Amino acid sequence: MANITTPNMFLVEPGIGTELSPTWAQDLNNNFATIDGHNHSAGSGVQVTPAGIDINVDLPFNGNNAISLRTTRYIPISLGSLTGADIDCLLVNGVDLYYIDGNGNHIRLTASGGIVGTPGSISGLTSPASASYVSATGTFVWQQNTGVAANMDLGTAILRYPGTYPTPTGNYIALQVPSSLSTGYALTLPTALPASEKVMTLDASGIIRADVGADGTSVTIASNTISVTTNAALTGKHITAQGQDIVVSANPATNGLMIVRGKIASNGSILLGEGFTVSSYSGGLLILAWSSAFHAAPVITANVGQGFSGGNSALVTVSSVSTSGAALSVTDGAGNLTNEEMYFIAIGERA
Repeated sequence: MANITTPNMFLVEPGIGTELSPTWAQDLNNNFATIDGHNHSAGSGVQVTPAGIDINVDLPFNGNNAISLRTTRYIPISLGSLTGADIDCLLVNGVDLYYIDGNGNHIRLTASGGIVGTPGSISGLTSPASASYVSATGTFVWQQNTGVAANMDLGTAILRYPGTYPTPTGNYIALQVPSSLSTGYALTLPTALPASEKVMTLDASGIIRADVGADGTSVTIASNTISVTTNAALTGKHITAQGQDIVVSANPATNGLMIVRGKIASNGSILLGEGFTVSSYSGGLLILAWSSAFHAAPVITANVGQGFSGGNSALVTVSSVSTSGAALSVTDGAGNLTNEEMYFIAIGERA
């Protein structure tokens, strides 16, 4: 039988009954030397397949690169399970990719199906801080920690109605601070919307209120009327409206004051004033009716106009006063009733 050469390591199998010693012995020696130096590389034994490998410890590359890889695949692990052995490693937590740097920081590389941040885009943005975009709502979300909103430090904020971009030439609202500030301050918005239309107030601590202030004051707007309710004491004995002082009582009053004043011509027509009507003006007797009743009979003072024909001895007499009206009469120096131009003012508690 002729000699045979094996296909994987090219060993010589001596032909039985045909190859004689010492050639036969030399072939055996050469075969042993080849077997002793085999390493499963091409021509040095059968290649070892993945099925023949059982890696149960870390596989060192001895400082060499892993090359010609098609992909790498990771088993998701918990960040809480990491140890010092995981320093300078890439890993997957959940569905996202992380890098553990030399200081053990967990640097998140992907989030919500995208890259967390490109190099240089947002400096200092490291986990657990994040910046993300929610396409379903068209909203950018900035967080300093998971579930904790981040602060923003910026200049003027230009606001547009959603959907107007990319047409930046449209109208907008800009929120900006004054060009000069002696000190910074914070504005705190109301904790809830008021139950009805209110005037917003701002206290010294920067708290904006739209209901009842810290001193018990509330301002309500309804039917074109502004109503102020307060438990606070007024400074001094006056308040100011449109630059004019309005006298108030030094003591708390049960009801507010109502003032009705007017100027009436000798024929009974109303020349000035409001809040009253003239029922009649005849034979020197003037009958007035209040448009809104007083709580109690008001105090009335009156005088005639400068053109009174009776001279300085004219007399205006208040003959009767009630919550709904009053009667006034004018007499000349001789005591005769006469119709003359007249001024009056009535002050009393509002009903």
